[in-house]
Amino acid sequence: MSTRGVVLGVLLAALAARAAEPMVYDFRDRHRLTVWPGTQAASLEHGPEGHLLRKTANIENLSAYFSIILPPETRSLALALTYRTTPGANLVLTANFNRAGGGNGSAGVKPVNFPDASAWTTREVVLTVPAEAASIQAVLGGRASSYEIGLASVRVTPIPDAVAVTPAPAGFTTERPPAAWDGVAELRGFHLCVTTDPAAEQTDVRLTYDENRLYVGCVARLDNAAALCATVTDGGTDAAIFADDCLELFLSAPGRNLAWQFAANPNGSRFDAEVRQNQAGDPWRVFAAWHGEWEVRTWRDASSWQAAFSIPWSTLGFAGLPTQPLGFNVGRENKGGNENSQWNAYDGNFHAVDKYASLDLQAGRVERTRRVDRQSYRIDRPRAQFEAVLGTEPGNYRTGTWGTAFLNIFPEAVRKLYTEEEERQWQETLLAARGEAGMMGPSLPWANSSIFGGWDRMREYTRRYGTRYPYVLFNSAITRGAIQSGARYHYGDTAVDPACEGYRQFVVKGLEELKGKYYYKDYLDTVGLVFGVDEPTNSVANIYSRSRNAALAEALDAAEAEIRASTGFGRFGLYDAFAEPSAQAPFERIAFWRWWNRNMAQFCQEVQAKVHEVFPGVDFKSIDRNTVSGVCPTDVAMLSPYSDWISCDPYPTSTAGHYGRGRALYHPGFSAKMLGDLACRSRLCVTPQNFIYHGGRPEPEEMREWASQCMKVGAEMLYWYVEGAETLMSMWEGNLEALAINKQLKTLPKLRLPERTGTAILHSDYDRWGYDDNVLHPAYSLYVLLGEQSQAWFRFISPTGLAMGLHRLEDYRVVYIPRMTYTDPETTARLEAFVKGGGTLVSFDPGLFSANLDGSAVPERAIWFGTTLEPRTLRRPVLTYEGKELPLYRIANLPGPLAGKVQACSFGTLPADARVLARYGDDDSPAIIERPLGQGRLILAAVQPFGASDVALAPSPWREFTGALCAASGEATGLPIWDFYLKKLPENDVRLDLL
Repeated sequence: MSTRGVVLGVLLAALAARAAEPMVYDFRDRHRLTVWPGTQAASLEHGPEGHLLRKTANIENLSAYFSIILPPETRSLALALTYRTTPGANLVLTANFNRAGGGNGSAGVKPVNFPDASAWTTREVVLTVPAEAASIQAVLGGRASSYEIGLASVRVTPIPDAVAVTPAPAGFTTERPPAAWDGVAELRGFHLCVTTDPAAEQTDVRLTYDENRLYVGCVARLDNAAALCATVTDGGTDAAIFADDCLELFLSAPGRNLAWQFAANPNGSRFDAEVRQNQAGDPWRVFAAWHGEWEVRTWRDASSWQAAFSIPWSTLGFAGLPTQPLGFNVGRENKGGNENSQWNAYDGNFHAVDKYASLDLQAGRVERTRRVDRQSYRIDRPRAQFEAVLGTEPGNYRTGTWGTAFLNIFPEAVRKLYTEEEERQWQETLLAARGEAGMMGPSLPWANSSIFGGWDRMREYTRRYGTRYPYVLFNSAITRGAIQSGARYHYGDTAVDPACEGYRQFVVKGLEELKGKYYYKDYLDTVGLVFGVDEPTNSVANIYSRSRNAALAEALDAAEAEIRASTGFGRFGLYDAFAEPSAQAPFERIAFWRWWNRNMAQFCQEVQAKVHEVFPGVDFKSIDRNTVSGVCPTDVAMLSPYSDWISCDPYPTSTAGHYGRGRALYHPGFSAKMLGDLACRSRLCVTPQNFIYHGGRPEPEEMREWASQCMKVGAEMLYWYVEGAETLMSMWEGNLEALAINKQLKTLPKLRLPERTGTAILHSDYDRWGYDDNVLHPAYSLYVLLGEQSQAWFRFISPTGLAMGLHRLEDYRVVYIPRMTYTDPETTARLEAFVKGGGTLVSFDPGLFSANLDGSAVPERAIWFGTTLEPRTLRRPVLTYEGKELPLYRIANLPGPLAGKVQACSFGTLPADARVLARYGDDDSPAIIERPLGQGRLILAAVQPFGASDVALAPSPWREFTGALCAASGEATGLPIWDFYLKKLPENDVRLDLL
């Protein structure tokens, strides 16, 4: 470290120490509290122990206050209150942040609750200070009708954002717990990852270094040591610790575009990973295969658990002390307190590498990042439609929500504020509001035990409001039972493949046994929907991995044999998602998912039949397709004949975090329409986002937009996802908005959706599997262009749907193919017959028909193109089309040599019948051509324009390109249904008068 750096570090340390000196307000001696209202002066007594605030039931209002003058540039502070109370006092400190010369609360108000304490106790909280605040009026009082509160002192300590970091002092060792690390930098003030509010349970960090290592110590405070979750004792390199409490260190080397994660649970089990981007601008992803040399020690006591990380510079690829600033953050996963927090004060998750703090060891300082970047998902709809697209038939829309907002899901600190009678009142008020909104009730098999009054009360809600209750066929007990009963394909005892025979048989058997239960009649009286499987593909990669699931070797041998014999053409066997991919990996993935989806269809068929037998007249909702960020590998067309309902769960904040804002804006509508069209024999349910997720906190207007997107493409049920006390407490207005939307849908007439269209988008599950592409940028871009921008109607179709007769190419005049590198002879023949019969086929895939599913060549490729295609590079990523420039978007979110590039080819010598529609902008060579085939025409691109979804961010000339095709085929554009937005009507607002 340079001399200049040492001097600067010493100066910073001196300045920080002065700024962070605590201000002590000692009520036992010279500081006095003021009572309000002044007429109640006798209610505040002063003595040697401090002040005593005494309220009786006949006093309507009572509080005491004092003022805190803030040092300049204070952004957060620690406030430690020494107090005692009588039971049930419910002490609250309200911080009125005041501007200079402004009134009380002119810069904001923050109430903080303190738990009851019969003996003198000191409790510290962290407050974020608004930038314009110059002082605080601190108001103290209780919520109970009568109480006594003793107030001894308040210690206020400013928390700096920039902290001096100095080398490890003589005698330093990580064998001592971090709380005992004297003479090293202390970093205080942890913030919730999503809201940037201070964490309820704080964590302190100690930071120092030497020429060989970085030392980071964490002291995680505990309100209740018994709530600490520490179940994993694995001593391996990557233990499954993230269901436990964890402390995590994050470092990055900005110049190398690389980051690292080091994590430990209270038992010292650990995890490490590289965090990197596939290309600049992509989301940061965790690569757990990386392992570094590093150490961690942990300690526990009644009030905290601690971890000391020792990271060699060599592990990070440095020969010695880094000469450039590092990115730095420390995070905590607090399972007992139900909060994730971090030292940095930004909205986002732990892997928002670009928002990390700056650790500059040459300058001897670390500086916190404070950023709240609120991404908006609202759509500007200047021609918003509502009444114009409502029909005259009843809509009969159905609604519900995961999660109940019952008090039993809230933290103990909240629950204990309520008596049992008050909890009953809360629940009754909430269920009445849900009933009046026409919603389904809480889920069985849990509802009868969570609702006060059980079955009788449930039947009362059915009589009063028509409330019916969904019965859920998946839970941990079913998973364990299926494995114990012999389900062959599972991962440990926590995950089982729902498509396997053993699981299917266990579920069917459980339904049959229900008929013999004493409570079967109660189920018949109350059940209104049966739900089969939630996100069925989530654990499949782990289950069928030889490298990850070695204990299942014999069963995996059997799976491989089945796949080779049934869908692998005798050539392709079991695909291992965690092994190094081979050249035939695309064909292995295709073979595997064709096999798996056949099994899943059998599950749906048998379970649906049993549901209809056990619950006459009750519908079966087979699966919830995982569309949280992208699109899972389920071939939903195959499940549709055996699914009365089918659902998906698109969450735009997650999509934006992984794949960018463009891909997120219309994610609910895209996911819903693709599912509804492909699974066209099922009714469509969508689970919209009503919770804080992936660094995003939905606003009510955004939730209304997402609901509107889903309904205008055919959703008949909205089943909102809201789960967890953190979301409910942090965005209660979102809970009220979901209730208001559901109440509106209860009486909303059916939307008049277009019944006919001559346009289809052929979605290839083959390519979804072959490329392992869960993002589908090309298909999504066409959805946006044809739907949201050109406002034409269309349908998604698929090879499976064509083979099963769910779709008929004869019904369409134009078929778009966003990508179809892999095909099968039957689909190819159908497409050729469609074109020769007079249809128009538009392909944006330069790899169109590269291979059949068995790996063989596709003769039609050479016939259709009539020339060769050779890969090329572009100097300018644009095409020219009728005097306009069409932007080309680089391949994003797909690994391989094309990542970050435009997938472009050059045509060889064009056939004489080819007409050039668009040319490359850099050399004017042909890029898109048109050719006749029989009575129809082929429009073939030598370039994939839609490698990313940025076409959704703003209109482009691509809208004119697709608009011209619509006009030529007679497809109407400008349909008002695409501007549908659920108008917010005051009569649908829901007030929940909860205590």
